[in-house]
Amino acid sequence: MTRTCVFCDIVAGTEPADVFWVWPDTVAITPRHPVTDGHLLVIPTVHVEDFREDPVVSASTMARAAWLANNLRGDMNLITSAGAAATQTVLHLHIHLVPRLTGDGLTLPWTGQHHTATDVHTYLSTGCRHGEHDYCRSTHGGRKRPASCKFCDAPCICPCHTTGPADAGRPTAGGDGAS
Repeated sequence: MTRTCVFCDIVAGTEPADVFWVWPDTVAITPRHPVTDGHLLVIPTVHVEDFREDPVVSASTMARAAWLANNLRGDMNLITSAGAAATQTVLHLHIHLVPRLTGDGLTLPWTGQHHTATDVHTYLSTGCRHGEHDYCRSTHGGRKRPASCKFCDAPCICPCHTTGPADAGRPTAGGDGAS
């Protein structure tokens, strides 16, 4: 049984991709689901499962990512993973270049910033990444529920603020949970 690799297919030109930059040994693409504007993946053209497998390929891919980051300017994260527990979902070395802005809502666990389960649910329900929500005054069994984002128009997802599926996510008049 032959294993297929989406990144190998992209390199071969048999899988579509939004290609940003091409070198003889590496390609930079926009991921299918970017986490910020300008998010890129830097991928070696040879199949290497992760950065542990081939230090030479890993180093040259890192050098391409550093060059690209330097030319793009601005604050950013450079991230790669090895293995499922480290969140690697495609078993082909790739380096994420993630441009950052103050207050963009994208948190990293070692920074002291934390997303709560409620923030993650809000993002999945509304697309809001800010993580800065006013909370509903109703207790909901002791769990906080977001009522609205302080920075964008992400709708309320609190059940006591909605009137049903047709209005899901939109506040009702006086819907403060006190009724």
